[in-house]
Amino acid sequence: MPTTQSDSGQTKGQLATPRLDQALGRLRVGLRGLLLQHGLGTVLLAAGFWLAFAYLADRSLHLPVALRVLNGVLLLALPLFVLRREVLLRLKQLPDGAGLAVLLERDLEGAEDRLVSALGLRTISLKDPARPLVEALVLEAEELATTLDSKRVLDARGPRKRLGLGLLSAALASALLLSDPALGAIFVRRAMGQDVAWPRRTNLNVQLSLPSGVEAMETSPGHLHARIARGSDVTLMVSIKGQIPDEIVLHFGDGSRSVVHTAGATSVRPSLRNVQASQEVWVIGGDDDRGLPRIHLEVLEPPDISELAFIVTPPGYTGLQRTVVRGTEVRALVGSRIDVLIRPDPPEATGVLRVLGEEGTIELVPRPWSLPGGPQEGTALGCSLNVDVERYFQVELVDQQGLSNPDPGTYALQVIADREPEVILLAPASNEWSVVKGGAIPLRVRAEDDFRIDRLAFDVRNSQDLETALLEAELAFEETPPLEGGFMGNGHLVLAHELIELNQIAGADVEPGWNAILQVIARDSHPSPDHQAMSPPVRLRCVSGDDFLRKVKDGLARAGEDAGRLLQETQDLRTRASQLKSALETGEVATDRELGSLLHSTRRLQGDTRSLGRDLSGLAEGLTYNRLDERAGPLLDALHRALGTHAARTFAPAPWREVAAQLSAGRLGTPELAGEMIALVELALSVSEGSGKDASEALTGARTANSAASAGPHLLNTVAALDLSLAALDALSTRLGEWDNFQSVLTLTKDLLNRQKNLTERTKKFAEGNK
Repeated sequence: MPTTQSDSGQTKGQLATPRLDQALGRLRVGLRGLLLQHGLGTVLLAAGFWLAFAYLADRSLHLPVALRVLNGVLLLALPLFVLRREVLLRLKQLPDGAGLAVLLERDLEGAEDRLVSALGLRTISLKDPARPLVEALVLEAEELATTLDSKRVLDARGPRKRLGLGLLSAALASALLLSDPALGAIFVRRAMGQDVAWPRRTNLNVQLSLPSGVEAMETSPGHLHARIARGSDVTLMVSIKGQIPDEIVLHFGDGSRSVVHTAGATSVRPSLRNVQASQEVWVIGGDDDRGLPRIHLEVLEPPDISELAFIVTPPGYTGLQRTVVRGTEVRALVGSRIDVLIRPDPPEATGVLRVLGEEGTIELVPRPWSLPGGPQEGTALGCSLNVDVERYFQVELVDQQGLSNPDPGTYALQVIADREPEVILLAPASNEWSVVKGGAIPLRVRAEDDFRIDRLAFDVRNSQDLETALLEAELAFEETPPLEGGFMGNGHLVLAHELIELNQIAGADVEPGWNAILQVIARDSHPSPDHQAMSPPVRLRCVSGDDFLRKVKDGLARAGEDAGRLLQETQDLRTRASQLKSALETGEVATDRELGSLLHSTRRLQGDTRSLGRDLSGLAEGLTYNRLDERAGPLLDALHRALGTHAARTFAPAPWREVAAQLSAGRLGTPELAGEMIALVELALSVSEGSGKDASEALTGARTANSAASAGPHLLNTVAALDLSLAALDALSTRLGEWDNFQSVLTLTKDLLNRQKNLTERTKKFAEGNK
């Protein structure tokens, strides 16, 4: 039977339940332990998570001080809040004895609330009639208490898992914080509100590369100030330490930015080109977002050249006056002196002249601003240069503030060499001249120089011994108007002509086979004695009259073939022109292609007949100067005068046509052989310079006509001009065909005269021997 307790802790008459009380005590202790495990695990989990979050957020984002302090406060407050909520409050909410009994009965089958009832009825009064029943109930509860196990009631897996997660979270957060104690200390100090910077993975070091003479000043820590000239180039030298970002960014005070790719390099040099306005610039990259140093560029007006002049003084021998050149390029004759005059802005600026490619500079010194022919107008900076080689130079100015002109510009000094004179032999026109006994050599010379020809001379030397001069003589020359294209437009051209007699060189007893070398020497006004030029050598060869006439005959035979071909071509052109004219009369329209083809053929005919005239003139010249026609003396003089005034290097028809006109007028006597040759030349030139030219001009007019009606008269003129060309070429071809008979008669006559002369000489010798 259960005992009745009367202790101070028990109500008098209360039934004792020691086993049940012990079971409930064990359950209370176990339940409190689980609550503590769960609460402490939650506290550690929250503290570890927030510690890791705060550390990583500040490490990566460099949080401002307010957020850092907030994180620190939360790091302390959050665990306390969780401790109070998950531990203290839950411990206060532990169930009483009845509640614990209910938990125990969950593990008993058929308990039927005996434990709860026993706890509730054990205080029944001794006098209560139901007390025996209660005592029996208490005995059953006591017996059940001996079988109770609190471990089966309490599930410890959840609290242990929570505690394990909490310990793991705390361990990871501690490992993160203690992996680098220095960084952990920085985090704690920053969480406490201290202004301590994180060590950066990327560190940018920015320096300035400024124009020469300009320095940057540090006005305050992390702030640089530089005064630069407008238009200067500024280079930022950025060295990167640590982790190299893919790009760095230049930020400007006006809000703009410029991205510069690093390409993995440890240093980059972004440039600010042609800076025109004051601005502030800083650089960030990677996690270095300090933007230090802040660079303030103050743009000032640089010194500049307000006026520049080059005074060129040519060498005295040229006879040229001083000239003033303005611009970036100076052309001067070698040996000239160039005075450089510069007016700087501001006037107080100083400067030097830097020759590119050479060491050192030339100082610009104050001197009067005085140009040739003008008054002195203030002062300037200047220097003098001798013109010897081509140079490129720059003018560098510096003002009183130390600013230099950022873009000094480049000036070119081009040296023009004084070329040697040029000698051209207009006659003899080839490298060999055949001359017969008693004949003459035509010498016509064209000489050019940049400035002045002082002397012309010729010499004839023995071809076997060039050191031996057979004849040396000066040539009188005449000046012509200045040539275009000479130095400064002052090219000098002279002409000279001379008739050199073969007897004057080789004597009267010269025989065929004799030969010598003819050359012309020209000297200009250059002081050097070697500044002269010689013409190409011409071989003079003495031939017999028969050999020369045979050569003339061969040349005329070739000319006859050419004349026949040109005659046939002219007939074809005349036919085509007539067909086009007839087509226009019937209303058909000639195409531009047809007219163009006809015009091209006509111009080619004109050129071919001029070539024929040139070939015939060469034969006529040799025949006349060799005096094979005894009646051609006046013709020789007139031809020599006319050709002597001809300055062109190419064949000129005008002198030949002039001589032909004089011969036709009877003012040059009655030459036979030479006169016939001049007539042949005139026939050819009458086509190239007369009717053939007229035909080309008429076809040009027909091609540019607006209508068929307006083209008709031009084609009519073309046909008429081609008719005249046909007549002239037909006459030329006929007379060239008759030349063989004419030359045979002359040869027979010459043989008769020679036999008569020989008979006379033998008779004279026989008479002298019989005296």
